Amino acid sequence: PDKPAESPAAPAWLLPEARAEWARVVPELYALNLVTRVDPSALEAYCTCYARWVRAEAHLQEHGDVIVMRDERGDIKYTQADPYVAIAHKNLERMARYGAEFGLTPAARTRIKVDKPAEADAFSQFDKGAAPAKVIGEIKARR
Repeated sequence: PDKPAESPAAPAWLLPEARAEWARVVPELYALNLVTRVDPSALEAYCTCYARWVRAEAHLQEHGDVIVMRDERGDIKYTQADPYVAIAHKNLERMARYGAEFGLTPAARTRIKVDKPAEADAFSQFDKGAAPAKVIGEIKARR
């Protein structure tokens, strides 16, 4: 698939946290030629999982990991894990899977092949009709 002409913009429907993650990650991936025209849905899924994970973690920080159920007298009847623990965990797993596809972890980056733009050598300009004096001047200026 082809690389888009410019880094894709985040869809308006994404949650604010997802849009922030898109703004952080997608331009970097685009610069490394890791974004093609068929990738936005996978990026949207990654960013959505990120947003849900952030929201679940914020809830847990405010309310704790455990829900205490009390009877009418206020005595502890039982405790249970807050459902947000599972939400945070599931979205963290999904983020890791999507993130690995784009090289967003150190281990995943070792498996991603990035094509670097070819550097033009000094003599390739002659093929394009550049005047030898101009090319030689540019070479001397680099030293």
